[in-house]
Amino acid sequence: MTNDVTISRFDKGSEHYQTDSIKYRKLSADRVSQLVAPALTDIILDIGCGTGTQLIELAGMIKRGIGIDISSGMVQKANDQLKKAGCANLEFYIGDFITPEREFPLDKMKINKIISNYALHHLKHVDKKKALDKMINLAGDNLEMIVIGDLMFFDDPENYANQYDQIGYGPGTDLPCYADELVGLFDRGVFTVTLDRIHPLVGVLKAMRGINP
Repeated sequence: MTNDVTISRFDKGSEHYQTDSIKYRKLSADRVSQLVAPALTDIILDIGCGTGTQLIELAGMIKRGIGIDISSGMVQKANDQLKKAGCANLEFYIGDFITPEREFPLDKMKINKIISNYALHHLKHVDKKKALDKMINLAGDNLEMIVIGDLMFFDDPENYANQYDQIGYGPGTDLPCYADELVGLFDRGVFTVTLDRIHPLVGVLKAMRGINP
């Protein structure tokens, strides 16, 4: 699970955090927003929402959006941005992948789509599985899709060591897995999973509820 060091890092960085400061994190976020195919009937949960920028950009295209983040500093910044944007259909709370409902009864919200960008890689592999199971159970029968943009390896990361700054990868603190390992966490009898490769170390996974053909 996300540790106190990670929480402290994002609390400290929240004041100056910029979603588009890392090239591939922004490209990943943009692709997540495209693949989630926002509709005016959607209730979207954004896990690891940071300062709320992505959900605020989607606000005019969806019915309701709920963002959660492990960092109270990030959530405060998100709520500050929300006041400026004036989006009445959004709200932000403290929560994480394992206990997303810490401040709000998310299971009552009839969430049909879940997104996450550049957050899952902070978890160990065993906790990634717990996080995905939690998402699925939380949304229940309403769930249509999960879209995750993140660090995920399609090749040996050491081959791209000179690009880590552009990618936003810190080998000492980040815990990405290979893309096929992430796909393997889904029940392929329930979800159709596709991958978009943004970079050899960055991808976007889309899991649609439905039987594979």
